[in-house]
Amino acid sequence: IRSYSRGAQGILLVYDITNKWSFDGINRWLKEVEEHAPGVPKVLVGNRLHLAFKRQVGERDAEAYAAKNRMAFFEVSPLCDFNIRE
Repeated sequence: IRSYSRGAQGILLVYDITNKWSFDGINRWLKEVEEHAPGVPKVLVGNRLHLAFKRQVGERDAEAYAAKNRMAFFEVSPLCDFNIRE
């Protein structure tokens, strides 16, 4: 992660809302980011919103995690262009 975060202006931490394991892994990535890119703005992104009926990660849980770690939070669906802007 060191080479990817060098000179970064912002970092996206993306998880799959239908896969709790992917959300649980955010902690490990966040520690790496804080070590190699302290102070860089971070955004927590819940992906695959079009599959919300299979949700394993609650939106409120993710929002609370983001707030606790001083990150912005969005849920998106690139498939449906939800919360996606060019």
